[in-house]
Amino acid sequence: MNQPLSVVLCANPGNTGSDTEEAKVIDLNRIPSAICESSRTSVIFGQARNDQNATIQSRNPNHTPVGFLGAVMGALAKASVHESIAWVRQFNLFADDFQQIELGFGDLTLDAEDEFVSTNLYESLSPVLLDELDDKGYIFPIKYSGRENGIYISKDQTCSNGDYRTIARNRTINKSRRAVREALLPYLHSPLMVNPATGFLAPSKITAFKTLIGDILAKMQAAQEISGYAVTIDPNQNVLVDDTLRISYVIVPVGVAVKIYVEEGLFGRTQKHRSHVVLLQIHHRSHDTVFKLQQLVGLRITQTVNTGHTVAHLKHGTHFVEFQRVVNPLQLLEQHL
Repeated sequence: MNQPLSVVLCANPGNTGSDTEEAKVIDLNRIPSAICESSRTSVIFGQARNDQNATIQSRNPNHTPVGFLGAVMGALAKASVHESIAWVRQFNLFADDFQQIELGFGDLTLDAEDEFVSTNLYESLSPVLLDELDDKGYIFPIKYSGRENGIYISKDQTCSNGDYRTIARNRTINKSRRAVREALLPYLHSPLMVNPATGFLAPSKITAFKTLIGDILAKMQAAQEISGYAVTIDPNQNVLVDDTLRISYVIVPVGVAVKIYVEEGLFGRTQKHRSHVVLLQIHHRSHDTVFKLQQLVGLRITQTVNTGHTVAHLKHGTHFVEFQRVVNPLQLLEQHL
């Protein structure tokens, strides 16, 4: 019921896997990209800089960073499915034990006072480096200039550059999938009236199933979890041939203001109008700060014929609905809006 599974991975970036002293020194410029078209996985690092975390990390034989997985999971639990956990107004991690941040790795060699040589305090990291880590697909805690008591999550990105590149998009489509599956389950093995002349699905059944799925998505739209949707059922499908009912739907996700572009102007006597661009730096970058049109996210649902995944002591397979991601949902939406 809760499939598919999304993973937030807090791995150990503190060493290269070797037992040597050199392995404890990490070159931040050589950290590999996490982008691998794994749209259900997100990789995080970074942590609060405080005495408790320092003690925990130093006493761990591998000096594994403590991380901030708990804070990320807490933000996910609080956020609605369509909300980015990087939303500045909603998700401030600042607390008594979360006032300073660091990567938690860099040079984990212990000095004469049994302290790490460097755990990369946030203020020591250049904007260029932070941008590179962001481009490589990582999520980490950040600060914004002008917000003194603020610790925030850099993004809610996944290890993908595609339509499912954010956690919010995956959570939104997964919520629709769970609701649609629950609604369709009672109709499994139900009779399907057909046109006696053609064998095609009867118009009344098409209307009924479109209404069933449409009501679910309409509720999500009313809750502002999606911007729009479309449901389609091919009237020419012959359910007498393969006993399969095929339903397709696409949703239009809610956009996210990852970047904001502002243009301001001054009107004076010597010049009628002169304007220049102000780039509102709401991320690490100071360039190319523009609104971008979000791509559509699509999902196709069909009844599956694969019964290979079974539950112990049960005769029948557990998957009655197969979910397939639409390659080009924009075309599907245009055809059926």
